[in-house]
Amino acid sequence: MQTNALICINDPMDRDLIKLVMKQADIPFELANSPHDLVDLVVQIKPILLILDILLPGINGLDAVAKIKSQMQHRSPVVAVISSLAFPEIVLKSQKVGVDEFITKPLDADQLRSRLNRMLNKALSAGVKKT
Repeated sequence: MQTNALICINDPMDRDLIKLVMKQADIPFELANSPHDLVDLVVQIKPILLILDILLPGINGLDAVAKIKSQMQHRSPVVAVISSLAFPEIVLKSQKVGVDEFITKPLDADQLRSRLNRMLNKALSAGVKKT
């Protein structure tokens, strides 16, 4: 089974909600065990969706997205960041580095489902195959 999504979320409750929504949508996913290996893991497994926190232990999620986008120019995943830091300058920076969806906390299951469907549709319309 191919991994269609990679999740790197700190908060266990947020992570569990995302996992539940992914399972309900029948989207295969993998959890990143360490944010320090995130960029290498994305390059290795080539997910079509990436969902991550902006604030990760020892790494800025937006910096990780910028590295991923530069290393995987033609095959980079559709990216959502999750944060309670919805300040205009942070949202703008996230757009500049290539984030597709900025999802604010607290997470809502219906909103999350809608955003993930939109992300999946964007990936599929770009020619990426869901397995």
